[in-house]
Amino acid sequence: MLIPYFNTSTQMMITRLPAGDLESYTKLKTFILAKHKLSSKDYKQRFSHGMRNSKETNVAYVSRLSTLQDYWLSEKSNEKNRPEPKTGKMAVIRKLITNQKRKET
Repeated sequence: MLIPYFNTSTQMMITRLPAGDLESYTKLKTFILAKHKLSSKDYKQRFSHGMRNSKETNVAYVSRLSTLQDYWLSEKSNEKNRPEPKTGKMAVIRKLITNQKRKET
């Protein structure tokens, strides 16, 4: 099963599940995602403080930032029950890359 691949905190969390729910992939997945649910503030913080790793390519860095921003905006719209705002995502990413380059020099 998947349990040996989970980190320690997740393994401890799933001990609270009934044995029948451990056999159902969808119930296990739903439980784990609910317990690890991040708020829009968490995603915003990860996005804002995202730094490029030394072994990370620029494409991977931008992809990671873009995914974090998508999660952030999606959670924000879910929290407020309104449609997801359309922002200048590429402008924000370009600004972060520019700031990153300034820090590196």
